[in-house]
Amino acid sequence: MNTWLVGGAVLLCCLALLWYQVPLTRMLFLMARVTPYTQTPAAPTASLLILGDSTGYGTGATNATHSIAGLLGGEFPHLSIYNDSVNGRTLQQAAAAYVDTHRDQSYDLVLLQVGGNDILAGTPLADIETSLRTLYELTDASQVLLMPCGNVGAAPRFHGSKAAALSQRTREVFALFEEVSAEYDVTFVNLYLPEHEDPFVARPEVYISLDGLHPSDAGYAYWYTKLKPAFEAAPQTTHSS
Repeated sequence: MNTWLVGGAVLLCCLALLWYQVPLTRMLFLMARVTPYTQTPAAPTASLLILGDSTGYGTGATNATHSIAGLLGGEFPHLSIYNDSVNGRTLQQAAAAYVDTHRDQSYDLVLLQVGGNDILAGTPLADIETSLRTLYELTDASQVLLMPCGNVGAAPRFHGSKAAALSQRTREVFALFEEVSAEYDVTFVNLYLPEHEDPFVARPEVYISLDGLHPSDAGYAYWYTKLKPAFEAAPQTTHSS
């Protein structure tokens, strides 16, 4: 019996060590506890495609209703929401997904929640620009909203020179997003804030999930406050509830 107790204690210690020391373990847990929020009302008044990465998927939320898609669905129950979001997706992969799945479909509005993985992966700016232009040209740009992540370098996952480099990279990519979006008349919801103004920096225990990277329920709720005015201003959006 003592052998079993010792063995169980060792196993628990190993699992605890794995949980607290390996961010990937925590991220996999966050991915597993949600699925992308979708909504199919009986009599939809408008349709929305969310083409996203983990931030569209809702990774970090306790359940899908707290993701951006879920928050939109809760406030707009007559909105049809098709959520095509995949953890780890890049802009190039989003464009390929649109061609493969959505080119022949019709949506009143398209919300792009992509860009963070290109920042993390160091995708060349020229390639990011090409993929973004491809997405805008594949879709009707007048129907598009772009909302990537916030400041990647401000996430608690990163420290020192790595954090500084990712913050600089975020600024460079978002400047490109702003320039190209203005050219296509696409609304770009810019979530970047200087660190002294960023609630994710001031209170990471509230706004960031346990993997140190993705938003928590409160983080997604904060992002939603930034998206909602742009969403409501889109001429394709229904305001009925």
